[in-house]
This record gives sequence, structure tokens and C-alpha cells, in this order.
Amino acid sequence: MARPLAVTLACTFFATSLAAQSTWVVDAAGGPGAHFTTLQSAVDFAVGGDTLLVRQGDYQEFTAWGKGLTILGDPGARVVDVTSGIVNVPATERFVLRGLDFVCTGFCQGSSLNIGFNAGPIHLEDVAFANRLEAGISVNTCAQLTMTNCRGNARGCLSTQLSTVALTDCDFYGEIGVYLLGSPGGVRVLSGTVEIAGGSYRGGDGQGTGPFQVVAGPGIEVFGGSVSITGNDTIVEAGNWAEGGQVALSAGFSTVVKLDPAVSLIPKNASETSGTVTVTSVPALTGSAVPGEIDLRLQAPVGDAYVMYASFPMTPFPQPTGLLWINPFTAVLFTSGTVDPTGERRITLPLLVSYDGTPLVFQGLTANAGGLSVTSAVTVVLP
Repeated sequence: MARPLAVTLACTFFATSLAAQSTWVVDAAGGPGAHFTTLQSAVDFAVGGDTLLVRQGDYQEFTAWGKGLTILGDPGARVVDVTSGIVNVPATERFVLRGLDFVCTGFCQGSSLNIGFNAGPIHLEDVAFANRLEAGISVNTCAQLTMTNCRGNARGCLSTQLSTVALTDCDFYGEIGVYLLGSPGGVRVLSGTVEIAGGSYRGGDGQGTGPFQVVAGPGIEVFGGSVSITGNDTIVEAGNWAEGGQVALSAGFSTVVKLDPAVSLIPKNASETSGTVTVTSVPALTGSAVPGEIDLRLQAPVGDAYVMYASFPMTPFPQPTGLLWINPFTAVLFTSGTVDPTGERRITLPLLVSYDGTPLVFQGLTANAGGLSVTSAVTVVLP
């Protein structure tokens, strides 16, 4: 349990650090209090730091260019049959997207959401997508992208290159493959750095036989860069393929893949992994925020000492112990202790004020006789 004094100081610090910005209501039905009926008109009008509250309804695409916004969707708020984008957010701003569903009801060209060339932090939470023929989310050249409790099914759920990405408790399921195009992995890493903690990642199924066969996809495939996969409840699963086997985790040439032994790998008539994968203990941190409190779960070797920090998002940078996601200029140490005999430590933090969609990053440092390790990072949107 966190120390009450530390939590009080932390909450007071973050509350006094928030800048007042404008809030706009988007309602496709044009109901009472609405400022806009389309997402694009709201995005165009808003300035960096503004918040858009999106009511239930179906919306067309939006492209946010060169500005950091907070977009909070009510249950039932959907972007339908189109491609949206978050592009060129400056390093001095941040973009938060929570609670929108990206839905393809027919034939859709392009990814449901393109996220590209962003110097500022991007955070997606409780975002869902479905795209049977195209990719779900495509990421290119982003300094920091975090995703928490996101879910979707697509023909290749997440494709990322030249980016630093953290996935926490996401569930991605690949759609069946397409002839001549194949079935990519549920997560495809082309380059950059990706950290995965918690959730389930499944490749698309194969189909057909002989010359017309479509090979199933692995749960996660890595073609370059560095990937860390951890968490006692993380599942990486290959798609089904009648003609042969498929691995759960595919590591290509010139990659660095760290795999915690607690992660479940489910191959289909094949070995669990291909390529060079290093199996090593990697501490995992997952969590979520609900009105009134934040719930965190640390998973690490029994008896490890730990300290936990919270901060505003920042561009992560490597340290000898691992990738550091917290901002040292806004970091607050709020608790410490040792890992329980179960291999877990649960931490609950009270929220003393309303934060209206502010993202907060949590990360820990663990220590044992073997040295120091940095946990995975979890970003949550504060209610």
C-alpha cells in the first residue's frame, strides 16, 4: 500500500501542474450543449492542449495535424469506414485518445488509424478497432506511443516502425490471411523499440492448400529493433494453418528480443519461437485508473526490492538498467517495498481530485543480488 503522505503530495503536485485549456463537446446528433457535429471540424478549431468530449454516435474520419489534443469518447462513439490520423505532434505537446471505436463495416482502404512523425507523446486507451482487410493501427516515426487496454481485430493489428512503443494489457487478434498477401502477425515490429506487458496477441489464421495456401501469422513478429515481452498473464499465440505449423514469436535477423519466462507462447504445430530470443526475467508493471483510484500491479521475482515513480509523459531514453519512460523533472516517488511470495505486488493510489483526461506514467525500479532492473511502463488517463 502506498504511503498516504507521498500520495497526497503527488496528487497536489500534479493538480497544480495542469494548465487550464478549453473543452469542446462533439455530438453527431447536435444535442444540447454541442459545439460541433463532426470530429474534423472540432479538431480543426481546437488549439494545442484543448479537450474534445465526443458523445455517442457515428463519425467520419479526422486528421489531427501539428497539435496535441485530448479526445475522450463516450461509450458508443465510433469512427466508421474511414482512415484517421495523428500526425506531427510537436515535442512540447501531447496527444491523448480514449474511448473511441474505429469500425470497418464494409470495404475499407488503408489502416483504421495512422500515427506518424510525432515528436510529442501519444497515448491511446480503451481504443477498439476492427478491419477485416487492412491493418488496424500503423505507426511510423513516433518518439513515444503508449497504448493501454486497447483491443482489436484486423489483418495485422499493429504495425510499427522507427518508433518507441509500450503496450499494456492490449488484446489484438489477427484476421484470416489473404491470398498473395499472407497473414501478418498480430503485432509487427519493423524497427524501433517495443515493450509489451500483459494482454493477448494472436496472429491471423491461414487458409487454402497447395499453391493457393495462405500461411498463418505469428502472434508477434519482429524484423528489426528491440522488443521486450513480459507479464505473468501475457499470451502470444500463432494463428491456425491447415497445411503446416507456425511459431508464436518470430524474431528476424538483427533483432534483440527479451522474453520473460512467465509469458505463455502457443505455437500451432511448430516450435514456440524462431530466430534469436533471449529468455530472461523482466519485471512487469500493469494498471488502470477508475474514478477515485489507480490500481497498479507489479510482477517481479519474489523478494525483489522496488521503488515506484509517477510522472508526466516524456520521450523515453535508454539507461543501463532499461528504457526510462518517466520524466525526471516531474517524477514523484510514491511507494517502495518488496515483492510478495506470489511474485506480485498490488498498489492502490487514491485520486483526490479530478484530472479530466490527464495521462500519467508509472514505472518502477527493482533490485536483487543480480543487480537493478527497470520495469515496463504503464500510462493511464486519469478520470
